[in-house]
Amino acid sequence: MTEKEKLYKLFWEYKRFFFRARPMQATHYGFHLYDDLLGDFSKEGIEEYLEGETKFLSAFRKEIGPSRLKPIDRIDYQALCQDLWAGLELEKRERDWETDPASYVSRCTDACYLLSIGVFAPREERLRNLALRMRKIPHYLKQAQRNLKVCPRDSILTAYEITESSITFFKDLALHQSALPASLRKDLSESQKETLKALQAYGEFLKRTLLPKAKGSSAVGRELFDFMLREVHLLPYNAKTLLEMGQEELEKAKKKIRMVARLIDPRQDWRAILYKSHLDLPHPKKLVQEYQKVLGKVKRFIEEKGIAQIPAKDKLLLTETPIYERPIIPYAAYLPPAPLEKDPRGIFYVTPPFGSTRKIQALLREHSVQEVRLTVIHEAYPGHHLQFVWQNAHPSPIRKFLQDDVLAEGWAFYCEEMMLEEGFDPDSKTYLLLMKNHLWRASRVILDSQLHTGRMTSAEGVAFLKREVSMAHDSAVREIRRYLLEPTQPSSYMIGKQEILKLREEYRRRRHFRLGEFHTRLLKEGSLPFPFLRRLILEE
Repeated sequence: MTEKEKLYKLFWEYKRFFFRARPMQATHYGFHLYDDLLGDFSKEGIEEYLEGETKFLSAFRKEIGPSRLKPIDRIDYQALCQDLWAGLELEKRERDWETDPASYVSRCTDACYLLSIGVFAPREERLRNLALRMRKIPHYLKQAQRNLKVCPRDSILTAYEITESSITFFKDLALHQSALPASLRKDLSESQKETLKALQAYGEFLKRTLLPKAKGSSAVGRELFDFMLREVHLLPYNAKTLLEMGQEELEKAKKKIRMVARLIDPRQDWRAILYKSHLDLPHPKKLVQEYQKVLGKVKRFIEEKGIAQIPAKDKLLLTETPIYERPIIPYAAYLPPAPLEKDPRGIFYVTPPFGSTRKIQALLREHSVQEVRLTVIHEAYPGHHLQFVWQNAHPSPIRKFLQDDVLAEGWAFYCEEMMLEEGFDPDSKTYLLLMKNHLWRASRVILDSQLHTGRMTSAEGVAFLKREVSMAHDSAVREIRRYLLEPTQPSSYMIGKQEILKLREEYRRRRHFRLGEFHTRLLKEGSLPFPFLRRLILEE
């Protein structure tokens, strides 16, 4: 057996362990042997899982000789070991299973949603597993309640919103079609009732037990934040240098947006142009159709201009965001195709405006025709969806699963400006929105650093987004809560874009340059941290 074969054999042993321990993630990745389970999230179960992860990391280090691997396989090995080690360190330092009530309810609802919409098995089989999985939710949420002691207020409030939305989701879940066997309809009905009762109890626990003794913040602190930049993403930044980069980019964006606004209408500032008079707003009930129209137009442009190669096996579903996810996805989001599915497809979520007439109008401005263009580019083509389709096509099983936010989010953000530069819908209002997105992503870098190092409160963060990006209040509140729950992720857009531009320039200097060739080459390597990508792309 070659060293590469030994590596792959051990890797699949590790993934089978992981899927058994984390059945919800297994469903997400397209492994369906455990679709009826949720996993053991008791304190003992979590400790056993971490012990298993530690043993596999040790096995990779002891049993595989990196010097006996070819250079390209050695990169996979090094990236895998780094990812495992950094993930374990984060688990030990964060202990978010004791402080993050939102993750419990979001995970179990998401796992049930995937079974309800999937196309990977006959409907009856999926719903049978759904009934079994729902029956385990009461026990799973009781485990969560035993784990959660004292939690930050912002995390509790987010968890409560997601719980309320999850209750709506399970109430509205269409399960009881007459075509199903009577026994299955009965199982689904009973499981649904038990799930709703458990979620209501969890909501009461959040409100009456956790919230009164809420303490602290979800901010991870300077030491852990710097660790994540250095060891998870392998970036040459710390909280201080990241803040400086964000402030510099914010000032650049302010100058550019003022310049573009003057070209459109010298009598108004960019806020007035974007929100009061000039943007085209779709009908709120035809939002998905507008996204679908732009989706087709963008894909044709990419193919005609050779922006990047689109694989033949490419499927994307455009649909409304599930109700339970709307508190944390105010506009749009993307769920990538599962790497192990036989017939994988990505899902592009669009969140329709909801609430009072005034609130709907405020939210609808974030879905203007011009905004839709940039969102489709970012989330679908040539952004997230195309990148993940290529990642899933990689011949290395390791590369299919490794996922670095800096490349993934940086690529999608990079695509917004690149597509306009290449001539897609050359409209000054769309470019003005692009500059607003630049403002937003630069602001995220500042907020990410400041919130997690305790130099800015949540209220100050909300005020910052409203002042600098002109974001609606409710959306700003949700954004700040999300930033607190996902340290370094808000910065990944701007950092990743800058790293791609640096890499593109170095690639241009070394060979005859074609933009589409560079893009396809980058996409085919998957979502690795940039030090590994540089070695692959530049053949160092």
